[in-house]
Amino acid sequence: MLNKMKLNMNSVIQVTKKPLIGAFCLTLNLVAFSAQADGYAGVSAAYSDSEYQASTGWLESSPALAQIQFGYFFSDYVAIEGRYATSVKRSDDLAIDGLASALIKANMPVTDRLALYALAGYSYVRADYQHQTTNDSGATFGVGLHYALSGKTAITGEFVNYLAGDDLRLTALQFGMQFKF
Repeated sequence: MLNKMKLNMNSVIQVTKKPLIGAFCLTLNLVAFSAQADGYAGVSAAYSDSEYQASTGWLESSPALAQIQFGYFFSDYVAIEGRYATSVKRSDDLAIDGLASALIKANMPVTDRLALYALAGYSYVRADYQHQTTNDSGATFGVGLHYALSGKTAITGEFVNYLAGDDLRLTALQFGMQFKF
């Protein structure tokens, strides 16, 4: 009888060891995962190519944009990012009154300082053409390059297709600076 109890206790210990080891490994992974996480903020200037659907057809312009961005890296490879931009100068009677974007960033480190990335998400654009406001929204995608100047600062360059909507189309070539916090 005592041997049976001993055998049963060993079985219980063996069964409970596996989940404990699994939970321990998961905890270590989460700690390592959160150690890599970083928030960041940035500013950028953009040369944009905009097309506006007017009653006479598509009109093209190139308003200069200023943008702020906030993001969070979950790991070295994945981040989420929010952006807001507006025109700093009207071009051919067109101004971008607001450009708001929610993006996922897929990051691929090339070296300790250099990374390539792809962006995908959704944008909402409010434009003003000759004092008539138009709103449009849709899918956003782009590619970029991130070069770390230090552990806390980096410069970026990217091409983003913010919107290919029914009333408004907007692409931009951007250069910026990011700061980790």
